[in-house]
Amino acid sequence: MEELVIHNKRHFERGYRERVTTLPILSISNLKLGDGINIYQDRFKKNLGYRVYQDIKDFPNINHEKQRRMVEVLQDKQPNVHLTKFPHGIIVMDKYERQRVVGELITFYHNYMTLFTMAREEYNVYLYDIKMKVLDIIEELLDNGIIYIDVRSKNFMINKDFDDVQLVDFEDFAIDYTGTATSNESLKRMISLLIDLFNKLNNSYHQDFNYNACNSFDEIKQLTKKNK
Repeated sequence: MEELVIHNKRHFERGYRERVTTLPILSISNLKLGDGINIYQDRFKKNLGYRVYQDIKDFPNINHEKQRRMVEVLQDKQPNVHLTKFPHGIIVMDKYERQRVVGELITFYHNYMTLFTMAREEYNVYLYDIKMKVLDIIEELLDNGIIYIDVRSKNFMINKDFDDVQLVDFEDFAIDYTGTATSNESLKRMISLLIDLFNKLNNSYHQDFNYNACNSFDEIKQLTKKNK
């Protein structure tokens, strides 16, 4: 697993200015961890991105070892996962004589938007296909023992042709694994958020049904297919 070591935020943005865009390509604020994230793009490897927490000083809520371990585990599982590109490295800050995970090396997606933006702008899309792509992503992860809990529209991106959906946000609090002591609660949380996501998409695109009666992933998938 690749590690990029930085000394502070200025060192990253200025010291790597020959490699990394000076300003973030995308900023997302008001997340649970820190104040949010900045996403930068590599100047030469256009498909390489740098996901860096905005609150780079102390990261009071980040479990650094869990974040490091999460990336290691996901990388071990990557050969069997084809619909999702996991972070392939970490960015660490060596201040205060101990390394802190302050970001990840990620795949950078050109000309993509979040599902949240797609729904807000009411782009002309075939919603069934997009839902099925989301379900396929989640199902493949489950088949590989990964429970992605934080199923929200901001965590999925779709290209401008609306034929490719990617899961893009990975935090240690958003990942669990089947067979753990917390896996049942994590699955329930995932199902609840997936129902909420699909209900909101339905509302944006004026679909006349909801997922409120669903209690499992299979029931959500069956209802989606029924209303193709």
